[in-house]
Amino acid sequence: MDRTLESNSITWKETFYEHLTSKDGKRIWRESHTRQSAYKAPGLYRTTKVDEHGRLTGTTIRDAIATREPADTTGLASPPLPRSKPAWYTASNLPAPTTRTLPPVASYATTPTFAWPLTGQVISDFGSGGSGERNNGINIAAVEGAPIRASAAGTVSYAGNELRGYGNLVLIKHDDGYVTAYAHAERIVVQRGDTVTKGQVIAYAGSTGDVTTPQLHFEIRHGVQPVNPRSLIASSSN
Repeated sequence: MDRTLESNSITWKETFYEHLTSKDGKRIWRESHTRQSAYKAPGLYRTTKVDEHGRLTGTTIRDAIATREPADTTGLASPPLPRSKPAWYTASNLPAPTTRTLPPVASYATTPTFAWPLTGQVISDFGSGGSGERNNGINIAAVEGAPIRASAAGTVSYAGNELRGYGNLVLIKHDDGYVTAYAHAERIVVQRGDTVTKGQVIAYAGSTGDVTTPQLHFEIRHGVQPVNPRSLIASSSN
């Protein structure tokens, strides 16, 4: 049997030739079997017969599945065997699974609860006054030397008298970008970088700066934007 194989990326074809001799020795039959299909689907067989002179005597086309001869693998290397696991790879000597503790999730800052820093009468309210001047906070009348308390917990970002008109001034940074200001103090008892609690005494009332009577100028700012302290102070006695 003579077998040829033609293949490409789309089709493949197998052709078989058989040479048979009849019993009387006079008639020669030749059969060729050809199968061709796309993507290795079953195809057709064509059988042709010729006489001893090579003349075509008949052709038959039929559906069939080729009977292939076993492939000759003599001399070819055996496929590699799957690699076995090493002796140490057992459940008993594998390292124990480790657990990792995740860091706590940072909580988002919330708006602080503010309290009145000084007990007294509001003598100048937030916003524009009758003279056209704008007050970015409130002014509270005070007794000379009265304690001024932190309106909310935070960190002192400034304590000094370098800002003209404010006299002795304290600035405190709070959560969520809020800042409070305490001006015209007679004496300051905190310094920059101190951590203060809500209600802690930070200064004592006076009349420094551009005022003539003891009072506290108090501001609350969110970022750089002034906010009316009355809208944020939790409880009011004024």
